[in-house]
Amino acid sequence: MNALLRDRQAWLFSAKTFAAAIAALYVGLAGNLSRPYWAMATVYIVSQPLLGPTRAKGVYRVLGTLLAGAATLVMLPNLVETPLLLSAAMALWLSACLFLALLNRGPRGYAFLLAGYTTAFIGFPAVTAPEDIFDTVVARSEEIILGTVMAVLFAALVFPASVRPMLTARIGNWMQDAAQWCRQVLQRGPAQAPRNRLAADLVQFEALIAFVRHDDPRHAGAAPALEHLRARMLLLLPVLSSIADRLDALHAASRALPGELIALLEDIGAWVERAGPDAAQTAAEQPEMISAGDADADAAVASLRARIAALRPAVDDDLQHLLLASLLLRLEELLDLWQDCRALESALLQGTALPALPAAARDRAVPETDAGAGAEVRLRSTVPQHVGKSGGETSPGAPAHADTAPSAASSQPASLLQRLTRSSSRLSTDAPATAGDARHIDYGMAAFSALSAGFALMAYCVLWIGIDWEGGGNGAMMAAVTAAFFAAQDDPAPSMVSFLTWAVVASVVAGIYLFGIFPAIHDFPMLVLVLAAVFLPLGALLHRPKTMLIALPLVVNLTALLSLQNTYNANIQSFVNAAVAMVLGIGFAVVLTRLFRSVGAEWSARRLVRQGWRTLAAAADGRGAQDRHQFAARMLDLLGLLAPRLAVAPPGSDLASVDMLTEIRVGLNILQLRRARHGLPPASIAAVDAILADVAAHYRQQVAHKRPLPGPDTLRTRLDASLARVGQVPAGTHRDEALLGLIGLRSSLFVDATVPDNATGHPQLA
Repeated sequence: MNALLRDRQAWLFSAKTFAAAIAALYVGLAGNLSRPYWAMATVYIVSQPLLGPTRAKGVYRVLGTLLAGAATLVMLPNLVETPLLLSAAMALWLSACLFLALLNRGPRGYAFLLAGYTTAFIGFPAVTAPEDIFDTVVARSEEIILGTVMAVLFAALVFPASVRPMLTARIGNWMQDAAQWCRQVLQRGPAQAPRNRLAADLVQFEALIAFVRHDDPRHAGAAPALEHLRARMLLLLPVLSSIADRLDALHAASRALPGELIALLEDIGAWVERAGPDAAQTAAEQPEMISAGDADADAAVASLRARIAALRPAVDDDLQHLLLASLLLRLEELLDLWQDCRALESALLQGTALPALPAAARDRAVPETDAGAGAEVRLRSTVPQHVGKSGGETSPGAPAHADTAPSAASSQPASLLQRLTRSSSRLSTDAPATAGDARHIDYGMAAFSALSAGFALMAYCVLWIGIDWEGGGNGAMMAAVTAAFFAAQDDPAPSMVSFLTWAVVASVVAGIYLFGIFPAIHDFPMLVLVLAAVFLPLGALLHRPKTMLIALPLVVNLTALLSLQNTYNANIQSFVNAAVAMVLGIGFAVVLTRLFRSVGAEWSARRLVRQGWRTLAAAADGRGAQDRHQFAARMLDLLGLLAPRLAVAPPGSDLASVDMLTEIRVGLNILQLRRARHGLPPASIAAVDAILADVAAHYRQQVAHKRPLPGPDTLRTRLDASLARVGQVPAGTHRDEALLGLIGLRSSLFVDATVPDNATGHPQLA
């Protein structure tokens, strides 16, 4: 409580929101709107602590309201004579809208959510007077639009709070966590917790970028830079995971790590620390130091790259060489990605949006294979090294930095390693995945949640119609709102119970106001004062995420029960009837949700894990999306959804053994092998096809058993034999890619298996 009293931002937000609500109420009263209190309630529903979310929510609320009004005009006049059919149509509409809302996790989904339950707000109270339905729809739309406009105006004009400061702080925290994980990986320390946290943060990061587009117009140009930054952040996760995997495999082998490699790892860790948050903040506070800082950073990176090139072995059938070559490629990718992330972070801290890059759609480049696969066209620093400075953008044809081709491969035909080291400035031509393509969508769970909400609404309506309850329409509204509002949660019942509890408290407070305080109020200023006593503290609670679910049912239900009009017409019977209907409607939603819908975080986590396995099996079979960027983005999105659920999994659960980043690397290795196989001799193609079939069967088995299973020995034998077979193929791009892909697949699927010194002694595949 003391923290709340000292929270200036919370009280400023509360004062702004209350002023907007009172302004909306005053305009509604002056305009003789039938229910001006809905304008007041809308202000509290739309208002958010930051400007971007408020604008986004306002826009989509207006769209949802208009869509709900149109649906009501279609349904109610045609079905009003058959109440059960009308209720069924309303419930089906709610389910359909909620299904679409759950498929759109961003701000856009709010429009569908509103379209679903606003129909109940408009339609059920109008059942008794269907002849006036058009006027009712217009009136509700006017009230909601009025409240939305007031909320957005006050948020934009009165001490606006931009999304960007919070977003840049989030970026800084994310980069700190990434640097910590990087150090842990290079030092071979425990790193499970940081990477899961990073993945979960990136899911929220996408929503914040969407809000930036609705933020202060001066900041709109930051959205492309944020998209580029998020793309690099996504790639850092599998790259670091792959480095950890390769280091573990090399340590498990019989040969000791070269001293030069150990020193290189230490120096890369130190470089990551030097290029950390302090450096970015210094660049923001002292722009004149950017040039010097960039020069030093370029020199340091060039030195590290030269040392990597000097350590790079020849690509042959020696598995130790393959592991080392793969590790060194991952380290180069780490340097590139970290440079890009810091350049973008520095630009955002300076408040300077990135200039439009040539072929911007391709700038969100990803490697041509995953971070755990063997070979790929590396993402080079496509971000200008002097971003934010006049004329500082690197031209598309100029290399951002120089690389040295490995001497070991210099005499070979156009090999993979040569292609990697000679294309330092080339952008990937792969088109980026759209937001929809990159998201994991669980259609089954969305349909189940949507139908459950529709069933809860229909069940209440059957009771309402069965007992011929004249004032029961208010309960139908609240059943629809409650069932829809919490539908995205794994177990909505606890939140619904809290919503019900505070709705009861709101009923008590409303009764005190209506029958104890309002009779003594005779003018609008006095009304504002008595309302401020309750609504100002509630507004401060709305500002804090931990107390928002307490304040929201209080403020919305209190506003609805007060039913403020131009004249005082409170009636104890009508009030009790409305309050009972409200509590009963919410209670119905709670009971039915607890019986049919609550599944829990562990159940959802297992469903997500099985979906990941199905995706891997489909990739091995050659089905599904074969685009590497889309695959990686979707799997990382799945990891972001999975991470917070794994955090609350019970101790000893087999879910603890699931490493989704390893699964991502497996999948991208699969895609790499499917591409590289076309350039191999027929015998090697047959060997790779057999491996892919075994991988698909392995993951289908895991889906069938609903638990992780160890990789079969037959698959490991095939991998070792294929490494020997492919190693005998003449050197070239496809040979190198296949070899590095095979070793990546082997090390990912058989983490604890000892890698043999070389593959020459293994039997050939039939």
